[in-house]
Amino acid sequence: MTDQNNLKPQNRRRQLLLAVLAALTLTVAAFVGWRYSVYQTYRTHIRPGVHIAGLDVGGLTAEAATALVKEKIAAPLQAPITVGTQGAAPSSLDQKTTFSAEEAGFHVDVTAMVQAATALNADLTFGDFLFGTPPPLDEDIPLQTHLDEARVRAFLDELTAEINQPLREHTLDAQALQFIPGQEERQLDTTGGIEKIRAAFLSSDPAQRTVTLPVQTRQPPSPTPDELRVLLEPIAARVSTPPQPVRVLTTTLTSDPRWPEWWTPPGASRVAYTFDPGRMGRELDIEASIARIQTTIASGDSSPVSLVITDVNPPPLGLEDGLKPLLLDISNEFPGVTSLYVADLSSGETLSHNLHVVYSGMSLLKVGILVTAYRHWNGDPPDDIRSNIAYMISESNNAASNLVLMGIGGGEDAIPGVKAVNQTFADLGMIRTFMRQPYYVEGGAKWPALPPPDLPEDKNVPAAEAAIDTHPDAMMQTRLADMVILWTALYEGCQGKGLLLETYPDSLDAAACCEMLDWLKTNPVRTVIGASVPPEVPIAHKHGWVAATRSDIGIIYSPGGDYLFGLFMWQDSDWINWDVCFPLFRRLSATVYNYFNMGPPASINDH
Repeated sequence: MTDQNNLKPQNRRRQLLLAVLAALTLTVAAFVGWRYSVYQTYRTHIRPGVHIAGLDVGGLTAEAATALVKEKIAAPLQAPITVGTQGAAPSSLDQKTTFSAEEAGFHVDVTAMVQAATALNADLTFGDFLFGTPPPLDEDIPLQTHLDEARVRAFLDELTAEINQPLREHTLDAQALQFIPGQEERQLDTTGGIEKIRAAFLSSDPAQRTVTLPVQTRQPPSPTPDELRVLLEPIAARVSTPPQPVRVLTTTLTSDPRWPEWWTPPGASRVAYTFDPGRMGRELDIEASIARIQTTIASGDSSPVSLVITDVNPPPLGLEDGLKPLLLDISNEFPGVTSLYVADLSSGETLSHNLHVVYSGMSLLKVGILVTAYRHWNGDPPDDIRSNIAYMISESNNAASNLVLMGIGGGEDAIPGVKAVNQTFADLGMIRTFMRQPYYVEGGAKWPALPPPDLPEDKNVPAAEAAIDTHPDAMMQTRLADMVILWTALYEGCQGKGLLLETYPDSLDAAACCEMLDWLKTNPVRTVIGASVPPEVPIAHKHGWVAATRSDIGIIYSPGGDYLFGLFMWQDSDWINWDVCFPLFRRLSATVYNYFNMGPPASINDH
């Protein structure tokens, strides 16, 4: 009993010890298991304090570190860079192009760097974690990249082929008549290009991700003006062609169905003059070509430019020294006095002969009555006056003319109207033109003549013309010089300018002047200045003749241009036979018309 009692405490101590040992064992086992789990977890993560290219990846799994490195390092560095070229001065050589990482064969080796970071755990043992945790590392895995230098070199070679060009001198193409601009030499400097591109890919600074490669240039020498002249002069001598001048030709006028054959006797000359307008010439304008070449060189434009070839007009056949001798050659056949006037109404060029010789005024003065009527009624004569104007111009009717004079005078007396017409002549400076009484009408009213006018002296009259006496009518006189004033004023007035509008600004305007010319176009007698003018060509004119005088003056609206033509003839006889003067009228009319309608000179390319 006693032994059994003694055993019980021993058993309890043994059991307690066993329990303690078991608990201790379990505790140690749990501790060791915990530390082992820490060890295992540590081994699957990158150690603290580890960086990849400066990026903290400590404590991250390899997958997480890979994603972070790709985002923060690989993606920015693998973005495209910019490669540019630049000349010595701002120019078209300043170009930029993008160069991708794929094109360059550039990539960031993320896997290798993460593996290197992970490998830092390789020397760790469980013992390092049994009683603590290893301290953090201070380790930075360097950036690892790859650049395919062959691809970069190929890119630079391609860029070089695009930029580089050889020097080409400026040249003149004598056959094509062109200046061919030279070409500058260009050399792309790719020295260190691969390393510059590598550095750009390795930089995350946007300002450092542009590579600029210099381009060396050399310009072809520019020729001096003197050098260009030396080159251009033989070309000019070869290509320049002088113009062919206007040629004066004779033509024989054929019968015109408008005029009776007996008006031109068999022995009368039918020869008039016609004109070949000549041919254009051309010349190389050396100075203008030099200026164009220098401008082209300065602009840098490489396109060929044509040399300056100018057309050269034939020398003009002037009115005074060209046409006038021909007209005198014809008119000198007339056994009497001839006065001539021709004006080119577009250029103002004129010719004249015996311009100041005084003749009988005849029906020429009816144009003065017309102008006076229009200024009297402020450009709008009443209907009855218009009816009389129609007869006065289209039929040269004396009675109608007197009725217009009476209307101007305001009563049954035509003398006030005559005075008004004389005032018109005086206002316009027609100092040797006057009327002293109305026109004679058989069986009509008779009016006393006005006293002879006190005419001012004209010091511009040549002595030879002043000496010519045509025995003009004492009642009505004029001269071609005065008629030219009146007709020029009418033509210019229709264009809104000139003497008539300046003299009578309150009573006449352009419309009134045009209307007066329209009246004068109704004159059907085209046997003098219009004798050889085609019937479809308008003529505004007024003729007049008495026994020993024939006259006509007016405006021919020809296709080749408007011209004023005045022709007066006087013979010291009782009567000028029509078959004497009419052949001359035809020849003179044809020669003047042909002059103004010879057409333009032929092109140098026309054959």
